[in-house]
Amino acid sequence: MALTVREMLQMEEMRGYEIISGGGGLDREVVTVSVMDAPDIFQWLRGGELVLTSGYTIKDEPESIAGLIEKIDRAGAAALFIKMGRFIEKLPRDVIDISNELRFPIIFMPFDRAFIDVINPVLSRLVWTQSEIIRHSVSIHQAFVDIALHDKDISEVVAALQKLLKRDAVFFDTMFDRIFAPDGVALSENFRQCFLTEYTCIPVESDKVPYGFFVLLEKNSKIDEYDRITLEHAATYTKLIMQKKLSNMQVEKRYRDQFVQDIILSNIKSDLEMSQRSRLFGRELNGDYCVFIVDIDHFKLKFASLPQAKSGEKLNRMANSIFDAALGVFKAEGFSVFYTFFSDHAVFILYEISKGMKGRIDACIGHIHRTAREKFACTVTIAAGGTEKDKMNISKSFQEAKRAIKIARLVYGEGSTAFYDNLGIYKLLDQMKETPGVDSFYRDSLDRLFEYDKDKNGGLIQTLTALIDNNWNLKQTAKSCFFHYNTVKYRYHKIEEILGKDLSCTSERLNLELAVRLFQMSEP
Repeated sequence: MALTVREMLQMEEMRGYEIISGGGGLDREVVTVSVMDAPDIFQWLRGGELVLTSGYTIKDEPESIAGLIEKIDRAGAAALFIKMGRFIEKLPRDVIDISNELRFPIIFMPFDRAFIDVINPVLSRLVWTQSEIIRHSVSIHQAFVDIALHDKDISEVVAALQKLLKRDAVFFDTMFDRIFAPDGVALSENFRQCFLTEYTCIPVESDKVPYGFFVLLEKNSKIDEYDRITLEHAATYTKLIMQKKLSNMQVEKRYRDQFVQDIILSNIKSDLEMSQRSRLFGRELNGDYCVFIVDIDHFKLKFASLPQAKSGEKLNRMANSIFDAALGVFKAEGFSVFYTFFSDHAVFILYEISKGMKGRIDACIGHIHRTAREKFACTVTIAAGGTEKDKMNISKSFQEAKRAIKIARLVYGEGSTAFYDNLGIYKLLDQMKETPGVDSFYRDSLDRLFEYDKDKNGGLIQTLTALIDNNWNLKQTAKSCFFHYNTVKYRYHKIEEILGKDLSCTSERLNLELAVRLFQMSEP
């Protein structure tokens, strides 16, 4: 407990000392005693000093005392003790006024007292106080060391803190949105929203990384020196526990990411290896399997447009938040899932799935789309590969999900969802695109347009694609391309002329649509 001017004046040895002025500053902390032997003592003050003077050094310039009070107050002194009656009979009115204004205590020191009569008891009390603080700190340290040595969690730290402070306290882990409260402590439903304004909160952070807050549930709770020491020790051990947890999570994340990436890239060569590695996470891959990809639309474009690295980091944090939210949705619906995050997309391996889960899967997808749109102001494209019964074929489902993402954007647009097995003719086209002769099919159909666009910068391939996307409706195509209707009509006839085809013919339209889609799906 810090020694204040008020407490010092209550000491038995201070009987006979009186407050002349500045009584509003009696709670200033005292850390040492200094004797004023020159009127410019303020140059050597470090803060917290009781300044003692007989008045001799200032007796010839009483008008300078007010200025001296301002200077030693600015230097952080705790109070001025002055012997009255020998060199100074009475303090000028302006000195009293400035002392009261600054709340800087001026104390009457009896004429018959020596400076040593102040120095000895005050320094003895300060030494005793510091010893008490050290003893208290050691006892608190030992209480928390026991928690650390026995590898206990934050709930044990909070229980010990409550016992030491003799008041209810909780730890709000804002990093993982968890509240550690001792048994019997009930919190209001809106605690998370109001805790900072209604209670005394002590932040816990390391290198400016916020971990959370200790919250004292006694409103307007005052913290003394002993409480502060207790809270500092509690914060230290809480940080150690949090850092250990984060370190373990990072190690687990690296192993998990490598495991999932090895699965989807077919780097695992046996069921035994698959089972052994999955058991490291306390789970085993069983049942039917399906891979989902959640891909943020235009992520790389947004990243490239950011001017500063910090902004790029912000975008990456946003991506991780979206993927964390998606993971939370799958888990909330009871799905067993392994996952890994990349910069702009996340891969989720759902296992132990069944036919009856389709409704829950649809609910998850809808929730993920809404979360991205409403909370993060962006869209995501979601795709799923086919369901596999053999865990060694999970990579096949992943490859299908990758292709379904591309097809979904081509056919349905950004922010859409595609299941590879439900893509109909597009699934067939995807399977055909590597077949010999397919390249020559779409080249034979489109090469003359490619050559025209190259020579004339005509953009007719883009117009043809827009016509197909809009079901050959000229008005809708003009609207989607921001063209005048007559412009689209002219381009429509230009395409007919160059290709030598009648685009009103259903079979010609079908051939061109297949050629365009195969071309798009063959693009890297």
